[in-house]
Amino acid sequence: MGACGGRAHVAGDAGRSDGGCRDVDGDSVDAAECGGQDCDDSDPTVHPGAPDGWLVERVSAFRGLGRSAPVLVSEDSVFVGFDSGTEPEVLIAERAKGWAAEPVSAGYLQDAGWSPIDDNAHFLVTEADGHLDHVWGQPPDWSADTVDIGEDASLVLDASLTTHVIYANRTEVRHAIDTPDGWVSEALLTWSTPKLDSPCVDVHGIGVDGGGRVHAAATAMAFCAEDEFFTAQPWYFTQQEGTWTREVAPLGGRQAWFRVATDGTPFFFAVSTGVARVAWLEDGGWMADSVEVDPEISQTIDMTSDQGGAFDAAVLRGGRVLHVRREDGEWTEEVIDANRGWNFSIDVSYDVIHVAYQTDDGLYYARAARPNGVDDDCDGLIW
Repeated sequence: MGACGGRAHVAGDAGRSDGGCRDVDGDSVDAAECGGQDCDDSDPTVHPGAPDGWLVERVSAFRGLGRSAPVLVSEDSVFVGFDSGTEPEVLIAERAKGWAAEPVSAGYLQDAGWSPIDDNAHFLVTEADGHLDHVWGQPPDWSADTVDIGEDASLVLDASLTTHVIYANRTEVRHAIDTPDGWVSEALLTWSTPKLDSPCVDVHGIGVDGGGRVHAAATAMAFCAEDEFFTAQPWYFTQQEGTWTREVAPLGGRQAWFRVATDGTPFFFAVSTGVARVAWLEDGGWMADSVEVDPEISQTIDMTSDQGGAFDAAVLRGGRVLHVRREDGEWTEEVIDANRGWNFSIDVSYDVIHVAYQTDDGLYYARAARPNGVDDDCDGLIW
């Protein structure tokens, strides 16, 4: 029986004239006009219980080793890569398998991503002896080779399946590519007077745009050496036709994140106390804007960029995990989790926003369809 005064539920019965309750869109929920709960009986995706807002799931009780846990999105599934938290081991968990964790490689996770080109996960892992390895495949089958000695690394695959890596050692920031003859690398920055035994560089990311140009970013900290490259602002590198250029992005703060849109627009997101500033290139000049965040600068943000100056980010504010989006000069935000989180990773694929983050209770994954201005689940709230 339907919800409309005990009358029979008739799916798709748009032509009834006997007063029977209708389910015109065939989603098995009666129309609100006759006492049912479907607030839009013309759209089968709108009804009570439809996905609307954020779905949050626990991935693991592990809290990791202070690094982000990249969320990897394929066409068919979602994965999260993370450090075990108890020993130098990188794990991967798949949502379709109930987040059961499987080993990837020994070592410490630097970066990871899913390539739709070869339909594989790709990891950068630093071994205990300092070697930086590229690991790729799908669980449980993995292949690996060594890039170089290095850490604080990021990777991306271009349209020809060439893997690009930016990484740091004690005296250099380097770019490496995987060729049929092995890894070939070149220096982007070189300095001669390091003050510390470990790399004095934060690598912020690497990307390839729709035209095949490679973009990368890193900050060389001023307290580490006397060379001119060491500033409080990130360096932005671009490569075209084999030639690299570099410039300083006008963005303060050691903690920064870097992405490249398909149209080649570079985006930086940097944190200083209580404020996150976004900067991007537009018509040859740097544009900037800011959003308030909690005054904690250690790995509390990640971002993904779109064309046209829009981007999505996961941030911490007021002790809560938020999704913020900047589009057409306007900021919007939604609460993902009311609990404190850190080490965020975000990906926007197939019109779904995916976020992974750590809390005191372990590693979590959250997902939501892109906000569409529609009350999909008829709860009176528009997402």
